[in-house]
Amino acid sequence: MTFTLFVNTDFSEQTVRTSTITKVVYRTGLIESVTMFDKGASITTNNEIYDAEAVNVLMTSAPNEFGDRYFSTTIPAYWYYANMGPTYQNSKFKFSDGFEDVLINYNKLTTDFI
Repeated sequence: MTFTLFVNTDFSEQTVRTSTITKVVYRTGLIESVTMFDKGASITTNNEIYDAEAVNVLMTSAPNEFGDRYFSTTIPAYWYYANMGPTYQNSKFKFSDGFEDVLINYNKLTTDFI
């Protein structure tokens, strides 16, 4: 009885080189109107006035069932409370000797609450 063994060897090498270029496009804008659809009905709300500090919508308008416009307003808290505004108004930065000494003056904030 003769036994024969065949061994099949194979060698394969593949080289893959890839290159990727990514371009990021960043666009900003303000939403002019929002249209909502519910059970076949649609209503369009227009943003009328924006806040210059925070760019939030202050007044919106929408039509009612008679075609007239009704308005909705939002009043920011910093219009009534002095320390509720943006951070750049509440803290005073003073740069001296380059960027080594950064002094933050919180006197305005602390004296208002004491």
